[in-house]
Amino acid sequence: MTSSTLQDRIKLALEKSGLSKTDLWKGCGVSSSTVSTWFNGRNQNINGGNLLKAAKVLGVHPLWLANGQGEMCPTNQVGNNVYIPSLNPLDKSQTIFELKINQSWLLKQFGKTTIDSLSHLNVVDDTMSPHLNPGDYVLIDTSASSYNTDGLYAVRISNKFYIRRIQHQDNGNLLMKCDNSVYENQTLNKDQSDKTIVGKALWSWNQKRIN
Repeated sequence: MTSSTLQDRIKLALEKSGLSKTDLWKGCGVSSSTVSTWFNGRNQNINGGNLLKAAKVLGVHPLWLANGQGEMCPTNQVGNNVYIPSLNPLDKSQTIFELKINQSWLLKQFGKTTIDSLSHLNVVDDTMSPHLNPGDYVLIDTSASSYNTDGLYAVRISNKFYIRRIQHQDNGNLLMKCDNSVYENQTLNKDQSDKTIVGKALWSWNQKRIN
């Protein structure tokens, strides 16, 4: 099922779910003005964590909500497998795969609460080489969308998604470090809107724990 604009899809999902705009912005943990930009057509994109939260509240597939592709309503569980959505289906440079992972394994490793917040990110560059390389897939806990402890996080930098090693600095800023020394590190502070933590990296595609 496809609807032409984000505005159309938001309205259709609200109608079918019986929810209101108030339910949506409260469920997503964003301001009412943010949801208004989705609803009135001023903003045609929802990215990262907000996309996953909105899709979960509305009970729709994240990929459908993002760009109208695929079925409106997700089939999150197939047999004993669980569908893990892509973190950033809006990024046309990335090939989108619908990962299905054994539910029993996920429950053992992460528990039910974390499963509901899982997404995956396809590594497309060598900034974290040799620990993560192009083609690798990483499981992301989008409920950990702010700094808690030093570690590996998924971050949005100018509407692209990357894995970075986050380290707290004495001045209160966060240092975003690349494992590959060829690339420069970057600084993240609370006033920057072009750099955002969207989740914590939990597990690589080859099931090697990375945190």
